Amino acid sequence: MDLHARSEGLRGHGRRQAAYDLDAAKKLLKDAGWTNADGKWTKDGKDLALSVIVPQGTKSNELRAQQIQSSLKKIDIDVKLDEVPSADYFTNIMAGKYEMATFGWQGTLFPVSSSESLFYPEMKPGGDGQNFAFVTDPKLGDLWTQANTELDPAKRLKITSQINDTIASYMPMLPIYPYPNVQVVDKNLANYGPGTFTDLTDDWTKVGFTK
Repeated sequence: MDLHARSEGLRGHGRRQAAYDLDAAKKLLKDAGWTNADGKWTKDGKDLALSVIVPQGTKSNELRAQQIQSSLKKIDIDVKLDEVPSADYFTNIMAGKYEMATFGWQGTLFPVSSSESLFYPEMKPGGDGQNFAFVTDPKLGDLWTQANTELDPAKRLKITSQINDTIASYMPMLPIYPYPNVQVVDKNLANYGPGTFTDLTDDWTKVGFTK
């Protein structure tokens, strides 16, 4: 489950600086030219206020939005919940009609190559792709080309680390939590259950009941 921000907004500065630190968050705002007075941030005569798009009737999205609202209130950032009909939720996101949104991506057997379209190339609202932040870093294109063609695992890991650091430098997406993978089966069922990035059901001959 991730928090997605449509605009470039406030940029992070790498993984080590991403720890929970309210004073550091306020400093980022000040460095970006915002001034705090009377419990609100202003810049160029405009108050800082954000919104989270929420599909109506979906309690999990509503609760996440309320938590974001509560968290950002601690540093005097007002967040409103922008409720839309469920059918319009992703239509609005793909069209860029949102500021923040929470939704999840499903992992695959190929986490490096399958995640490329979430961050690169830059996408225009209403266009094809999955980069719903509509921003990117040009360096990512070459890095992903290298990562997708490198056969040495150690070298590929170094390249993916560079990809991670590049994404962290502008933070278009913030992981909130992993989805739990819960399955309930009879205690005598063998070789079937959560497989993370594997699919145990490719070979059903390995699945069966013990004596």
